[in-house]
Parts: sequence; structure tokens; C-alpha cells
Amino acid sequence: MAGWIEDTYSIALNTLKAGLEIKYFPVDPQYNHITSWRVLKLLNFYPRFFSSPVHYKIIFQQNTGPLGMRILSIYCRPKLDVRLPFFITEIVKILNKRICIVDIYDIYKIGFPNLQAEMEELKKLHERFQGELGAQITVSAEIDKFGSPCRVKAKVGADKEPVITETVKAYMSQYVKMCRKVEPIIDENLKREIQEKQKAYAQDAIVHDPGVKGLKTILGGKKGIEVANLLFFD
Repeated sequence: MAGWIEDTYSIALNTLKAGLEIKYFPVDPQYNHITSWRVLKLLNFYPRFFSSPVHYKIIFQQNTGPLGMRILSIYCRPKLDVRLPFFITEIVKILNKRICIVDIYDIYKIGFPNLQAEMEELKKLHERFQGELGAQITVSAEIDKFGSPCRVKAKVGADKEPVITETVKAYMSQYVKMCRKVEPIIDENLKREIQEKQKAYAQDAIVHDPGVKGLKTILGGKKGIEVANLLFFD
């Protein structure tokens, strides 16, 4: 595979590596390429797994599908004992349409008093890139409820590919700044609260997340949920 999606993948990963020590997260090699004859092997997932001193799991995934469809998904899940937001990117290329979703968000609603300056900078990035990409799109009520006010969401033409790539790079650079200022969570009650919220998030995502729906399509409902839990939510 080669092209715009792959270039954006490399730029985002290199931006992360430049500011944060990451290493490969060990998973069974069978999950480096997920497909099946259920979908005539027309839909393929290629996830790569990493971790860092402040992340339990970082996932960079490329998907391919019919009609030249390409999808890039990036998911940075912090460890449960640090005060750090999630990073998420979903980029879809299909025919002449491009869908872009990029966000840094407080999924557990715990707040980040140590990151106020970085959050203010993020607001400016959102204003800039959402302005360049145009009006926000609605993903779904279930997915949108997890987003932050700084989420960039757009459906545009192929001419906006450079802007999408720059958005991903800028948000990743901002996220790296946050990772460098991360604070440990000392409060045991807060740790337990976050653990419960992680379980609730995983249960909700199993039902509504498009990536999980893709796994269920490829592998069947039961097996798809099993693999989704293993790869993303364990």
C-alpha cells in the first residue's frame, strides 16, 4: 500500500516517536492482518500496536476495502494511573470523498489542571483547522457524546487531503506536549472511578464503534467482539 493515507500514517507516527518513547506492544501475530472469507477478503484490517511510559496501548491501524477505500485509525489510550487525555483519529478515503475526525478528549471526565495552557492552544488549532475544512459533520449521537469541543470533524473532497494531514500532525504535536507534562494519579478513589469508566466505555464502544462493527462483519458477532476486547479494550 502506498498513497496519501499511508503518508499521513507515517507523519503521525514519526511525530509521536519524535517526542515520546514508544515500543511495540506484543500481540499474537495473527492480529497483524484481520480478514476472512465472510467478506471475500475484500475488507482488511492492518493494526500495529505500541505502548509508552504513559500509555497502556497505542494503535495505528490501516483498513482497506472495496472501491479503493482506505481508512486510517489512531487510538492512544493512556494508562489508568496518569492524568492524560485520549488521542483519536479516523480518516476515510473512498472515491472522491474524504472524512476526517481528529480529537484529544477527556473520555473519563477527570479534568486536566496541569494542561490548561495546552488546552487553550488546542482550541486555537481547532478554530484554524475546522475553519479550513468547513462545517462539522455529525458522526452519530453515540459516538459524538465522547468527543470534545475541539474535535475536528469534516467531510470534504480530495483537494483537502493536505489540510487533513496537517491537522493530524498538529494535533499529534500538541498531544506530545501534553504527554511530556503528564501527572500521576495518586487518589485511589479516582483510580477506581477511572477503571469503572473504562469498562463502561468499552461496553458502549462494543455496540456503537464503527471499528468494532467492522470486526463483527469480518469475523462474525461473537468472534468480532472477542477480538475487539482483546485488541482495544482489555
